[in-house]
Amino acid sequence: MNGYVEHINIQVSQPEKTIHFLLTALPEWTIRGEGQIPDWQGSASGIKHVGIVVESIDAIISRLNKIGYEVDHWSGEYPYRRSAYFIDDNNLEIEFIEYFTDERVLRNDYSQ
Repeated sequence: MNGYVEHINIQVSQPEKTIHFLLTALPEWTIRGEGQIPDWQGSASGIKHVGIVVESIDAIISRLNKIGYEVDHWSGEYPYRRSAYFIDDNNLEIEFIEYFTDERVLRNDYSQ
């Protein structure tokens, strides 16, 4: 499997306006999290992190460790996914996600 960008976690001052803009431009899109606006409201706008789905987190960690990068932090423990965050040389936070299911609802379940 090739990795792919799954999400970009952003912070904006008026999330409702960004949601309206995106859903007008792309009406077939849906909002993950059932429309809840978590922690992406703030006084400044910008990218918080980029989430990339990969086949093996262990392989990613091994390759990045070999060139001097260490895991910045792990996500919480969830039964259907595992993810690790790295900070690149431009101070961009990248989340690498390995899923253990193809079921979208389970992939996005943060209740456990």
